Amino acid sequence: MMQKIERIYTYKLKTGELRENVILEEEKKEKLTRDVVLSKRKYKLLDFGENIIRGALDKFEFYKFETLKKYFPHIKSVKEFISSSQYLGGVDIEISGPKEKIEKLTPAEKMEIASFVVKNIAEKAKVNTSEFVGTTLFKARLLRQVFKDKKIKIDIDEVDTKELKDINLAEKDWYAQNVFYGTEEEQKFISFIDGFIERLRQKYSEIALLRNEKYFQVFDFDEGRPFEPDFIMLLRERSKTIKIYQIFIEPKGDQFKDSKGRFENSKEGWKQKFLLELEDRADTDLKFENKHFKLIGLPFYNEKLKKEFEQALESKTLS
Repeated sequence: MMQKIERIYTYKLKTGELRENVILEEEKKEKLTRDVVLSKRKYKLLDFGENIIRGALDKFEFYKFETLKKYFPHIKSVKEFISSSQYLGGVDIEISGPKEKIEKLTPAEKMEIASFVVKNIAEKAKVNTSEFVGTTLFKARLLRQVFKDKKIKIDIDEVDTKELKDINLAEKDWYAQNVFYGTEEEQKFISFIDGFIERLRQKYSEIALLRNEKYFQVFDFDEGRPFEPDFIMLLRERSKTIKIYQIFIEPKGDQFKDSKGRFENSKEGWKQKFLLELEDRADTDLKFENKHFKLIGLPFYNEKLKKEFEQALESKTLS
């Protein structure tokens, strides 16, 4: 089934405005360091250059040529997919944000915007293909078949902000990988779990948290939309019967919230709905003797809604 690519995308660039606290005698004021003039400008994706576009494509397994050709059977190469007006060459992006910034986009900003566009294209292509239909059946695979050694790409200027500094994960027996780079919300989630682990140890003999660096996708029940939960946690209960719990977890920042400061009516709301339906709707093909296996989804982890997440985690794992 050949896919059609949307021609126009909109992207809101972060303002990048800086705030500083100024103390005048005993009065504390907050002021903007500069006035920000907001504007809009339309770019062609190709204006960013082939190297930027290829870098964005390399972040997604979907754009390996063998996979890409299943969705766009007439393409002869990734280069054609990038340059042809039928594909990425015909894509425009309307960018809004500070006039100064959108007139002179940095390579990192171009990469961020290009990644946003190609991710959107990949997700829509999968949804519109009959191969990806939501199912309630989850099939068993060995952990080592899914989580393998993998190189991850991270922009050099993002290392400082994405590297976890407060916790040495190499010393934590519950974190199953040896490196972590993530968003601010993901780092806060790791700190939260670090403080929650001792409570889990009272009930579970084995605890493992894994970061899903594009190792696997799940598809929602309603429309088969692809979703890559950021983390899975595996718990093995201390009991005569072997009880194993697999928990899907997705930290989500404030920028994804709806007008009420929550996620239910946001663009990402379908993902949270899917996670919350998992326990009741998921079937597994696990038929191990004397083993009980359960899939669980939790509401998004958000620092401002942390209490709700903690209550859900307690309810599902400690009650």
